[in-house]
Amino acid sequence: MFNKLAEERRSIRKFTDRPVEREKVDKIIEAALRSPSGRGARPWHFIAVTDEIMREKISAARPGGGGFVKSAPVAIIVCGDPSASHLWIEDCTIAAVTMQYAAVSLGLGSRWFNIRGNNCKDGLTSRDYIAGLVNLPDNLDILCVIAIGYPDEVAAAGLCVGHGIGLSIHEKPFITRVFIDHPTPIQANMHFALETFAGDGDDGARIESQVIVTEDGHKVITHWPCEELMVCSPR
Repeated sequence: MFNKLAEERRSIRKFTDRPVEREKVDKIIEAALRSPSGRGARPWHFIAVTDEIMREKISAARPGGGGFVKSAPVAIIVCGDPSASHLWIEDCTIAAVTMQYAAVSLGLGSRWFNIRGNNCKDGLTSRDYIAGLVNLPDNLDILCVIAIGYPDEVAAAGLCVGHGIGLSIHEKPFITRVFIDHPTPIQANMHFALETFAGDGDDGARIESQVIVTEDGHKVITHWPCEELMVCSPR
């Protein structure tokens, strides 16, 4: 069942005007509250924002890329208490991703709007900007905002997951790991055609990828329109 959710999850930028039922919001937050947490610290705090004016203000927390937040009927601010756990970032990340899968299970779409480590304007951090909007206590930090609503777009299909030929890829935009759908042994100069998929970058660029296995066993992943090369080795 979870694999089905993983196949269906997409990062949604456009949402309909249909309100998200309170019951579904409660279920999403409940799922997040059940997330694994280091030493059971549970350092997370969630703020669900449905007011349109407030969502529009939150969307300006980071210059560029936050427009989808104001169009989503619900924006959940994912906060953490660093004094409660040194793993608050990891714990809150798990909780935030859990929200996204819970949303899919309820027929909703979502998208992550990163806050931590970003600045708003005039030297004000994105965290402090949102904190001023919602009167956030000083002991809480903000990891991200999860925009949730009924999708108003059909996102591109996700990357195929196949028979376990794994490639670990050096950090680059859009993708960090690829699993090739091919049952036969890897051979030199073999080409693996990957499905077109949507990157999670703010520009929403679509990328077509292909893997070439060279004579020395290295795997080179080329993808367009970025015109970059990724060289990687077996996992």
